[in-house]
Formats: sequence, C-alpha cells, structure tokens
Amino acid sequence: MADGGRQMRRFSQTNTSNDGSFDQTWVEHEFMLRGNFVRAANSIEFTQDHSGIPSDADLSHLERRLGHLFTDRALLVLALTHRSAASPNSRVLSWVGDAALQLAITEQLAGVYGCLTPGDLTVMRSELASRENCTQNALFLGLAEMMIIGKSVRVASGKPSDSMLAETFEAVLGAVYVDGGLNAVRKAYGQNFPLPTLDSLQD
Repeated sequence: MADGGRQMRRFSQTNTSNDGSFDQTWVEHEFMLRGNFVRAANSIEFTQDHSGIPSDADLSHLERRLGHLFTDRALLVLALTHRSAASPNSRVLSWVGDAALQLAITEQLAGVYGCLTPGDLTVMRSELASRENCTQNALFLGLAEMMIIGKSVRVASGKPSDSMLAETFEAVLGAVYVDGGLNAVRKAYGQNFPLPTLDSLQD
C-alpha cells in the first residue's frame, strides 16, 4: 500500500493544473475513496446468524448483468451487506451510489429530452430515482436473493423490505462507481434500464 501511495503521488504530480493543486488533490481523493472502501470490504465482520454470502457463481452472474467485472469483488459483497448482518456494511456505498445514479439519469434525460424545461426534467429524474423505482430495479437484478441480512430482519419479515432493496440497488451502483468510475455506472444502469418513453414518464 505504501508503494502504491508513492506511485499515485508521482502520477498525480504529472497531471496538475497551473498551480499543481487541484488536479493533484482530485487524484489523491479518488485514490483514497477506492482505498477506504476496499479496506472496509476486506474487513467485514459478519454476525454469526447472517443469511449467507452469495456464491461465486451468483456474484459472477450479477457482474454479467451489470456489465462490469470487479477488480476487487469484495466491494460487491460489501454493497450486498445490510447493516443488520455486519459492520462495515452497505450504507455509505448506498450514499455514493445515489449520487452516481442521479448523475447517470441526469445525463440520460438531458441527452434525450434536453428540449424540455429543467422543472420537467427534475420531475422525471425524481420518478426514475424514486424508492419505488430503485426497489423494482433491485428485484430486476435479483438482489433480493443475494442480500446478506441479519437474524433480526429474517425474524421480523423473512425478507428484505422495499426500502432495504432500494438502498442495496444504490449500494451496488456505488460499488460499480468506486471500482470502475462513472462510465461503468452509465453502462450498468443504461443497459439494464433504458430511458422510458416521454409519454410513460409523463403519465
């Protein structure tokens, strides 16, 4: 890790703006972002009664659905880990994924329906990024069967709630972003969830 840090600092110093500050800080922050999540993903402490970690075959299937092969698959496991089952868990990845999702949808809408008003586009984006839509997206990807949940959830309901599914969908996109950047998120979202027609969005 120390050698990697020195290499990243050398790389950042060759990609600087006029005063050398902004670009260097940006590259270092990107490196820190990935490093922090990889460390968290590789230090998960599961409860003894969690629902079980998805098999390698299941994770590979999800990677194919997303169109992204993870450099460190532990990030994907972290994204699937609910806070009832372990610490660290998917909560912060979900926060990151929500922002990446919002931007991916914004680009879709502006590219296709950019002639509309910002107000109309905002309403459409809110619908596409809503909890209900994220829940349906999670079900479409099969995340309900892959989520790692704790005993408290299994005893209470036997399955993840809609809110948990929506958060997990965002966390998976967050893991894609951390591992592959925004282009990987665009691909994962766009190939699975093409933009609906204008009529269906305005209904």
